[in-house]
Amino acid sequence: MIFKGYSKAKYSNWLYYSPYHTLFDAGEGINTILEEKIVAINNIILSHGHTDHYTGLINILMTKFGHYYSTGEFNDLAIYYPKDDAALIAYIKYIREFYNLGDNRKEFKIKWVEVEADRCYEFNTKLDTYLETFGVEHTKDVISIGYNVMERRRKLRPEYASVPPESVKRLIDEKGRDNVIYVENKRTLTYCGDSVNAPVDKFLDTDILIHEATFLKTADRFGQLHSTLEEAFDTAVRAKARRLILMHISTRYKYDEIKTEIGRMVEKYSTAGVIKVDFIVPGKIFEI
Repeated sequence: MIFKGYSKAKYSNWLYYSPYHTLFDAGEGINTILEEKIVAINNIILSHGHTDHYTGLINILMTKFGHYYSTGEFNDLAIYYPKDDAALIAYIKYIREFYNLGDNRKEFKIKWVEVEADRCYEFNTKLDTYLETFGVEHTKDVISIGYNVMERRRKLRPEYASVPPESVKRLIDEKGRDNVIYVENKRTLTYCGDSVNAPVDKFLDTDILIHEATFLKTADRFGQLHSTLEEAFDTAVRAKARRLILMHISTRYKYDEIKTEIGRMVEKYSTAGVIKVDFIVPGKIFEI
C-alpha cells in the first residue's frame, strides 16, 4: 500500500500516505478501515475545521493509546492544523484537556503544531523532509491551509555527473562536500484540502497533487466554494504535476458518470502533461 483513503463529501475525508507515515485530514471512521496501521502514523495534517475532515482524530488517538497500554510503545506523533481556525482549536482543546495531554504527559510524544500560510515546518519522516504551507480559498468560517511535502535531495553537481559512484568520496575529500554536492528542495506531494482557485505558483512541479473535484460540471456548483473537475485538471496541468489524485467528489454522481467525465478530461488534457490520474469514488475505500 502506498495510498489508502476514503472520501465522502460532507461526511468523511482522509488519505493516508504510507511512505511518509502521514495522514492528510482525519474524517470519521478511519480507525475501522486502517485498524492497527494507525499505530504507525507519525504525522496528521489537517487542512481546515469542517467536521468531515477532523472528527476521526479522537479515534486515531484512542487506537494509539490502546496500543501503548498493551505494548508500552507509542510512535511519535505531530498534528498540524491551521492557526486561528476556531473549530479545530475548540476540538483540540477538548481532546487535550479531557485526556490530560498537556506538555507534561511524557509517555505520549505528541506535538501540536499550529501552522500559518507561507511558512516552513519540521516534518518527521525517514527521509530529509519538511513542510511548506500556503493559503487556499474556501468558506469564510474556517482557515484553510494547503501543504507541500518537501524532500531535500542531495545530488552531484552537473560537472561531476559522470563520475563513477566509487570515486565520489575521493572527490569530496579533495574538493569539499559543498563543491561536489548540492541540495535540491523537491516538492514530492501537495495537498490542497477543500479549495477553489488554489495558488498554482505555490506548488509548481510537484510530483503528486491531491485536489478536490466536488463538481463534475460547473453548472452543478451553485456558488459553493468547491472546485469543479475541470478546475482540478487545469490546476494540475498549470502546476506541471506528475500525478493527480481527485477526492471529495459529490455523492450525487455515480461511478460510471465519474469515470466518463474524468475520461473526457484526460482526453482534453492529453497533450498537456498529466501523466497519471486516480480518483476516490464517493463512499468507497481507495487504495494504490
